[in-house]
Amino acid sequence: MALIDLLNNPLDTTQADARAFMQRVQGNILKGHARAHTAHVFMTFNADVQAARAWIADALSDRLTSAQAQDQQTQLWKATRDLGEPFFAFFLSYQGYVQLGIADDVTPIDIYFRAGMKVSPPGAGSTVADRPDQWEVNFQGRIDAMVLAADDDPGPARHHSGHALRLRVLLLPEPVAPQNAVNRPPTGSAGIVRDTASATTDLPV
Repeated sequence: MALIDLLNNPLDTTQADARAFMQRVQGNILKGHARAHTAHVFMTFNADVQAARAWIADALSDRLTSAQAQDQQTQLWKATRDLGEPFFAFFLSYQGYVQLGIADDVTPIDIYFRAGMKVSPPGAGSTVADRPDQWEVNFQGRIDAMVLAADDDPGPARHHSGHALRLRVLLLPEPVAPQNAVNRPPTGSAGIVRDTASATTDLPV
């Protein structure tokens, strides 16, 4: 079945075509992850593009939750109320596409995505509520990507976001701990970790 036909109607997850499609799509796209706690690791890629691409394709992709796995976890929760496994997703900004050398013709064309969150697209109404120079210092620089770790228990969300950062540190020129988003500027290419349930926090590496 063609992809456009699959997406014209609600997905029938009992169909083989739908299951195959969901195995190739990240979770949190077709349906929200619905976990109570999340941690976010923001990243800036260094100059070693091949190492960054290899990390994404191998170590990181092995941990990402597909839409199919997310659906299975949802069905398990409905049947048993078991909290299940942590949820992981990966997001690239437009600058992330550029830094990784991804061809422009396969990069999303949405003008707001390409402009980023710091400015409004030329000719469009303003979409920036607060000036970037008023943002916390770590957010003012270039952000290429983000790893989201989510769980109904805040402990695993924090633990696994720390694991994601340890993987990321392998790409840095030097091992660098995550920076506090309020009090310290970023060092090298380190990410920062934020938890939706609390203030910004450092995680052990």
